[in-house]
Amino acid sequence: MSAIRASETLEMTAAARVDVMAAQASSGKSPATTKRARRDPDREMPASSERPPLIAASMQDPAIRGLVTLGLTSTEARVYASLVETAPTTAADVAQRAGVARPKVYEALRMLQERGFCEEVMAGNTATFRAVAPEPALEQWVRHRDHERAISAEQDTAIAEDLVRRFPTVQSTQPGLEQQLFEIVSGRTRVSFALETVIGEATSTLDNMTQPPFIQPRARWNQAEIAALGRGVRVRTLYSGDVLGDTQRWAPLVERGGLGRLAEQLPMKLIIRDGEEAMISLRDPVTGDMSTNAIMVRHPDLVRPLQKFFDDAWDGAAELGPSGHDGPPSSPRRTPAKRSRK
Repeated sequence: MSAIRASETLEMTAAARVDVMAAQASSGKSPATTKRARRDPDREMPASSERPPLIAASMQDPAIRGLVTLGLTSTEARVYASLVETAPTTAADVAQRAGVARPKVYEALRMLQERGFCEEVMAGNTATFRAVAPEPALEQWVRHRDHERAISAEQDTAIAEDLVRRFPTVQSTQPGLEQQLFEIVSGRTRVSFALETVIGEATSTLDNMTQPPFIQPRARWNQAEIAALGRGVRVRTLYSGDVLGDTQRWAPLVERGGLGRLAEQLPMKLIIRDGEEAMISLRDPVTGDMSTNAIMVRHPDLVRPLQKFFDDAWDGAAELGPSGHDGPPSSPRRTPAKRSRK
C-alpha cells in the first residue's frame, strides 16, 4: 500500500508542476523572469543626459579647492558651486545636484546665507535658494576674513604684551661678532617680525624690493611702511609686474606719499634700512621658490653693494602712480641714501 501511495504522490506533484508551467507559458514569463521581477521591480532609469549632474563632487575641482582655501567647508563649497550653475532651486534639488546628504544641505545653505554667498527666495509656499554672484560674494567674504584677522592680531598683541609684563626679565647676552654682522632668520613668524622690526627702526630711508609670495598677512600690508612715512622716512618700493593687478598691495602706500616703481621681474626680495642694514629673502635651493628663511646683513661692506644694486634697479623701473602703471620715467633720477665719507 505504501508503494501505491508514493506513486500517487509523485503523480500529483508532477501534475501540479505541469499546471504551473502552463500558466507561466500563457503569461509569457519564464520562472527565472518571475523571480527577477519580484527581486527588482521593472522601473525605467532616466538617461544620463536627463539625470542632474553632480556639481563639483570632489576636491579635485579647482573651484572647490579654492573655496575651501578661503574658509568654506567642502560641503558649503559644493553647494555654492551647484547654486551658481542653476536658477533658484529647492534644497532637495541642491542636495541631489551637489551630491550632499539632505540633512547636511540645510546647514550648508544656512551658513552660505550668513556669509553672503546665497539668498532665500520664496516661490509661493516653497523656499528656494539662489547664489549671489561670485565677484561680490568673494570680495565681501575676503574683506570679512581680513577684518577677522585684524581683530585676531590685535587680540594676540594685547595677550603678548600682557605676558611680557607677567614674565620675569631674562638677562640678555651680548651677541657675538658673527651675529652682529649676519643673522639667519627662519620661520614665517620670525621672518615677519624681523621685517617689521627693520621697517620700524628706519629713521631716514627705506628701500624695498618685493614680489609674491608675501610673508605678511594681507591685513598687515603697508601698515609699518605708512608708519615710517609718518616719521619722515623716505620709502621707495620696487614691485614685480605681477603685483600691479592687486591694488591693495601698493595703492595705500603710494596714496600716502610712498614712492613706487614697477619692474617686469625682480631677482630677489630685498629691503634696506638707512643704508646700514639689509634683509634678503632666501630661495629654496632645490625648488627655487621663495622660502620662509631670510638673512640679515649688517656689515657696511656688504650693505653698500646691495644699496647700489637696488638703486640701479630703481633707475630702470617704470613709475607707479596712484592710478597704476604710468610708464617708464622720462629722465630717471638716482637718489641714493646719504653715506658718510671718511
